[in-house]
Amino acid sequence: MNIESKIGFVLIKSNLIMIALLVLIFSCNAQEKKGHDIHITNRLGNNYNNFLIGKIWETDAILGESSLIDTYQLKKFIQRRFAGNLTIFTDTLSFTSKYVAPCGNDNFTTVTGNYKFISPMKIEVIVKTMTYSGEWNRPTVQLSPKKLIYIISKSKNKLIFTKEKV
Repeated sequence: MNIESKIGFVLIKSNLIMIALLVLIFSCNAQEKKGHDIHITNRLGNNYNNFLIGKIWETDAILGESSLIDTYQLKKFIQRRFAGNLTIFTDTLSFTSKYVAPCGNDNFTTVTGNYKFISPMKIEVIVKTMTYSGEWNRPTVQLSPKKLIYIISKSKNKLIFTKEKV
């Protein structure tokens, strides 16, 4: 294994550790907030609630980065050397979606926000921040909450989020 492969493996491993730590931090910091909202969400009888939460999803674009994207495809992430977009939904009704790569010489974008299930097949995503790192020379952007509603469907081994037409 050459030095580039070792560095790439270490960076992937560190990205996965960072995602796991984000889940832990969000779940510890939001214990008092989660009670009422999660009980309401669970009463909806949602088909996808438990399926989405706590898992890492490979996405075809960063969720919520652009309100112009009408459809997202999500499939369960299998740990490997990877460059692309990952999204995680925590049990505290927050999410993180970001670009990851095994090398550090790239532009990295991370979107954070909240979500809630508004019906058994619909999820509302509220984008709050966009953070830029790596080669970007841009500050973190605190956004006015941007609400996006998606209809969830399943196709083979993927979940499909289709933006609801308003």
